[in-house]
Amino acid sequence: MKKSLVYFLSILIAASITVTSCKKSQDLPVAPVDTQVALSKGAGTVAAAPPSDTTTSLLPISQILNIGTWKVTAYVEGIENSSLQFLNFNFTFKDDGTMIADEKGKFTYGTWKPVVANFYYGNPIGSNPDGFNIIIGSKRPLILMGKNLFISKKTLTTVYLDSVNPAENAHMTLSR
Repeated sequence: MKKSLVYFLSILIAASITVTSCKKSQDLPVAPVDTQVALSKGAGTVAAAPPSDTTTSLLPISQILNIGTWKVTAYVEGIENSSLQFLNFNFTFKDDGTMIADEKGKFTYGTWKPVVANFYYGNPIGSNPDGFNIIIGSKRPLILMGKNLFISKKTLTTVYLDSVNPAENAHMTLSR
């Protein structure tokens, strides 16, 4: 009987140690859902996923982009990360719908226009249909910005954009 009790207590202690050690691993930080979705779709990077610790701005995009200069801090399409191609560019968005890409003193002029995004398969859950179209340049990387984009999240310093066509799997982040 003593052996059975000792055996039972040993199993009970081992089980509680296992449960306790599993619980500790569950307390580790988990990537935000947006990041998990991006990785599961093969984005290959978390740069395009919005961080969860910023507040979405209620201002219209035209009032946010018209302040200061902006950089493309992330551009991912499928598994291709083209972010580094934008490294030397600064962008200025003007009130009149024009924009300037400044690549170390070499200027390229284009246009931008706020639009209501027209999704291929309806609005993604929780997304805002606001977006904008950019027409600038005729070669990479600027031509990549010409996607039909919607704003997945915007703050006063960062705008997260995604293609309305899920097959493109394109994501761009503008930061100032």
